[in-house]
Amino acid sequence: MPNDPEDSLLRTVTVPGIYLADAVRTAEENGYNSAYMLRHLKLNLGELDKPGFRLSAGSYNQAIEFLIEHSGIPALGLLVGRSWSPSDFGVLGHGTMCADSLRHALDFFLKYQNITGPVVRLSSIQQDDVIVLSAVDCGLSGAGLQYETENLFIGLVGVLSQEDAASVAVQVNFSSEEPNCADLYRESFACEVTFSQPYNELWLSAKALECARPLANPEAYDMCSRQCEVISNTLMSSGSLSEQIRGIMASSIGTFPSEERIAESMGLSTRTLRRRLSEEGVVFREMLNEARVVLAQAYLKQSRYSVAEIANMVGYSNVPSFHRAFKRVTSKTPSEFRKEISSH
Repeated sequence: MPNDPEDSLLRTVTVPGIYLADAVRTAEENGYNSAYMLRHLKLNLGELDKPGFRLSAGSYNQAIEFLIEHSGIPALGLLVGRSWSPSDFGVLGHGTMCADSLRHALDFFLKYQNITGPVVRLSSIQQDDVIVLSAVDCGLSGAGLQYETENLFIGLVGVLSQEDAASVAVQVNFSSEEPNCADLYRESFACEVTFSQPYNELWLSAKALECARPLANPEAYDMCSRQCEVISNTLMSSGSLSEQIRGIMASSIGTFPSEERIAESMGLSTRTLRRRLSEEGVVFREMLNEARVVLAQAYLKQSRYSVAEIANMVGYSNVPSFHRAFKRVTSKTPSEFRKEISSH
């Protein structure tokens, strides 16, 4: 049976421990005693707070699901995300503040979102006067995916619009069922919020994003860009060569770098890259197909695009090639996969 490509990519993603610490503290502020949870999962709040401590995405998701189930707190991700400020995103948040427009701030955030260690990525497409951000997960599901999505959506709205969320957010769609506290979501986003939708999407006003950033600082923006580039490259520099490349691909939603580009970024010749991957029993083209299929699966689950459109979006020049690659990795055709998902 083929390996699950989502699982292989999920293992390469890590999450800062402070993210889980924030979730635990928010739950405690709302009456939950986290002692049992931390003990059960063999975690320590002090360790989670350490700047360099990171969790695998799988461990993080397990902890979040446990926390939500046992605390019984609705909209936990929303509550955590509402308390965020740009400074909580470190150099990434500072860079967005220094951009000369909200649109450039958004572009900056999307380009370097991998340095925050999210297990939900955002892809972007413009439809008329609306920018649609789709949550593209790396294998999460259930309560963990919902937590990450609402957390990321409200956090980004806060970073972009600060006190005037209504001028940026137009509509929010969640795939989860409508909770009893739905009004809390509408109040937080200050726009229409719908539930039980096929996709998790955040719609932003393209016109509002053209607004100038009051704290624009070109020099600081360039400095943040350089720092983010260094951090991004450093995060990809640990583990085996194949793990590093899978990490790069997992962070390159829809713009997968070529074999030559990756070799150059690692200071290797293409021949050396291929030889070293061969020593690990891996072929670059197979990893690239896995990454494309992971993204295609997300689009099939969370978008209205046709199979032909998705094939083009993930880098295939024709539908038959996409079908063959998809079936080789998943044992299903794209249409069979979408039909199976929609029937659940």
